[in-house]
Amino acid sequence: MLGLGKRKFEGAAAALALVASLGTAATARAAIVVSSSGPSAAKYPVGTKVEDSERITLQAGDSVTVIEKQGTRELKGPGRFRVDGPTATAKNTTFAIFSQSRQSSRAIVGGTRLGEGARLSPNLWYVDLDRPGNYCLSDPDEITFWRADEKAPARYTLAGAGTAQTLTFAKGASMIATDTPIATGAEYTVYRDGEDAPVGTAKFVVLEDAPQEAEGLADMLIANGCMAQLKAMSNALAVR
Repeated sequence: MLGLGKRKFEGAAAALALVASLGTAATARAAIVVSSSGPSAAKYPVGTKVEDSERITLQAGDSVTVIEKQGTRELKGPGRFRVDGPTATAKNTTFAIFSQSRQSSRAIVGGTRLGEGARLSPNLWYVDLDRPGNYCLSDPDEITFWRADEKAPARYTLAGAGTAQTLTFAKGASMIATDTPIATGAEYTVYRDGEDAPVGTAKFVVLEDAPQEAEGLADMLIANGCMAQLKAMSNALAVR
């Protein structure tokens, strides 16, 4: 009888452990802070994870932007806010289109607009030549370079250690796809013809297995310092 009781106890404990693990998996994907400013910025730095059940407490002058399952939301203080917003199923479609890779993504033209009228990349995997920095790539065999202003011809050069690649844009063209090898972790200086100083430097990170949902992908972009892509995704998924 003692053995039977012990087996029942162990079985119940295992079942409880399974339930607990399933509950943890269900809540593993938290909202991700993608930008913050104001008095509470130090409390909610970029990359902070906030569970659905938590509240974000903001003071006057605070602004915190989070990516969660319904899209990107900007929270402004003062006040206490839940991070899970109203249902916005259209954001699933927006994210799917924005994060497409390879040739299917080239059908998307233009760019997402910011409040001040600037344009950001219309696709997560495009390398914005006017915003150099770290860029995460899902397919290093073919890279699409993008520029915001296609009104006039332009020529950019990516100069690395012992190598240089020139990208020539015709008037009206905003994208150039190339299969020129890019060395992961190598630093490239970006130049634009007609300007004395470089635009900046770019580094590339190849993602072995990119997450298929916005929160996890935002987390990976932050971890690899791919901030231009994070900003473009945040703007594309904004709940308006």
